[in-house]
Amino acid sequence: MEEKAINRPSTQPYMTVEEIYNEYCGRRSGLIRALTQDVDILYELCDPQRPGDKKLCLFGYPDCSWNVRPPFGKVPPKIPEPLIGINVIRNEKDRKDWITMVALHSDSWLMAVTFYYAIWSPLDKDQRALLVSLIHSDTNVYEAVIAWNEPAKDNTTEASGSKSRSTVKKLYYGRKITSIDIFLSDK
Repeated sequence: MEEKAINRPSTQPYMTVEEIYNEYCGRRSGLIRALTQDVDILYELCDPQRPGDKKLCLFGYPDCSWNVRPPFGKVPPKIPEPLIGINVIRNEKDRKDWITMVALHSDSWLMAVTFYYAIWSPLDKDQRALLVSLIHSDTNVYEAVIAWNEPAKDNTTEASGSKSRSTVKKLYYGRKITSIDIFLSDK
């Protein structure tokens, strides 16, 4: 019996584990920056009273940038879409709760996009396990946002186990790899 060919979109290139992971890291870094360093800009962009704005989404991009815009107009979209309408519910929640909710949904979207690419790429069982391991070795968006929002303690040192905000920034912004072998040898 013949195996059926996978109906794969012609526009979707095959990607290696390294390429998928690097794209994940870039998108994750952009989202973390939006929800930490650039949170005031994000909050202002998501004002539900802004004229002409529809329901908006927070997008993270592979180049570590982010953007707030309406969802894709094309149906079906090229990649899974993030939470739609983050601006609509902004004033219904406390600012910190709203940021936390957006962070949780951003993590969900990151996983959807990452595994969307993984499904269309010829990854075997071991490669998929490696991808999951790489992703789980990083802090997710939610954890980074929570760490960013923790009050900084005076006179803390790395030896005492506490981390300053600058240390948290270094740990939680995406890291791209040039070779999975190099990455695994650092572990």
